[in-house]
Amino acid sequence: MGVVTKVLAVSVVLIAIWFGFFARQYAAGGAVNPEWLNRSLAGRTAIVTGGNAGIGFITAKQLAKQGATVIIASRDEKRAKEAVASINNETNSNLAEFVHPLDLSSFRSVRDFVEKVKDRKIDYLINNAGVMIPPHAQTEDGFEIQFQTNHLSHFLVRLVLLANACSSPNCY
Repeated sequence: MGVVTKVLAVSVVLIAIWFGFFARQYAAGGAVNPEWLNRSLAGRTAIVTGGNAGIGFITAKQLAKQGATVIIASRDEKRAKEAVASINNETNSNLAEFVHPLDLSSFRSVRDFVEKVKDRKIDYLINNAGVMIPPHAQTEDGFEIQFQTNHLSHFLVRLVLLANACSSPNCY
């Protein structure tokens, strides 16, 4: 066996061990430091896109449990208001709220939403909403719907909120 063959064999074994270790870690799932789930977020404000269902709903509920004001950003006003009622009921608070519909497939809707929240100090922006494998279509803005909904509109929300925040003397 030549030197190159031995080095290649050792490399393959090391890569297999490395892959096995990280695959096992990945399969075990993530762990959250329990202290983070008990930290007070009183006085903080969060926007959670897609906060009316799934992971977004769970995230919004946890933020409210920790005392943060949570703005549910959703295109479906009825489902968003149901989520707000559920979160407020489960947390015995009025910390969850629905301000204005946010349809991420429309830049106009994004700008209308940001106009409603621009005067508030936003501490956390959770970009959770998205679509997966929708039928091929273009938005009114001319982009493929999945690309605009999952990427461009979230960036626009962040960009406009940041621009508004930085127009104040307390921009950080």
